[in-house]
Amino acid sequence: MSTPLLWQAAALTDKGRVRSNNEDSVFVSADGHIAIVADGMGGANAGEVASALAIATLQQVLSPIAPNCAFAAALDRLHEGVELAHTQILARAYSDTACRGMGSTVVIAVIVGDQLLHMHVGDSRLYRWRDQQLQQLTRDHSLVQQMFEQGLLTAEEKRLSSKKNIILRALGNDLGTDLDHGHLAVQAGDQYLLCSDGLTDMLLDEDIAAILARTHLHVGQIAQQLIYTANERGGRRNGANTHHRQIQR
Repeated sequence: MSTPLLWQAAALTDKGRVRSNNEDSVFVSADGHIAIVADGMGGANAGEVASALAIATLQQVLSPIAPNCAFAAALDRLHEGVELAHTQILARAYSDTACRGMGSTVVIAVIVGDQLLHMHVGDSRLYRWRDQQLQQLTRDHSLVQQMFEQGLLTAEEKRLSSKKNIILRALGNDLGTDLDHGHLAVQAGDQYLLCSDGLTDMLLDEDIAAILARTHLHVGQIAQQLIYTANERGGRRNGANTHHRQIQR
């Protein structure tokens, strides 16, 4: 089995400059091998409830995953955690009228050995920064992404569309028939960013890349700079991100 890699990691969330409450929740394990971002949705404070419930459930289910865990066992845990979080949100919405219709996006990254395993529901994203190149590793479960893939929108029209908030899959609503997941080998110097749309609505990919390129900064400073820049651009939504940097084998 591969020797576990060592990581620096940081997590940060902010309510932005427009909204009075924060519906985003984040988690990163002490060793940096597990990270989660959840972006809640729903009336009143229900979005906060949904994202917090998603994080709490996933944290509990995923915490037994060790850095040297078998890949298949880790994947089973991700499936179990996401499905349980979905069920828990549905149950809370059913029992509490104030939470009816609530849901949450989620994106998860788990590092096992020299592999990064990821799973997501909704439009919260996972990016990789490697060799001065930024790559989005997840596909948004959104109406505008679907329209873009069907050739009905250009990339610029997708970015500016007023329909960006229409999510096709979410915890507590519709998971879809299959949970989207993937895995890839990590390399020395890799950086991984998990973030909500509060960040990506405000920042272009080139903006994110320019900040991740500042490798002289600590991961916590990178996370802070991403939030700060999103707020400087308007901060119209809650923002959340976790940032990881591989530092040593």
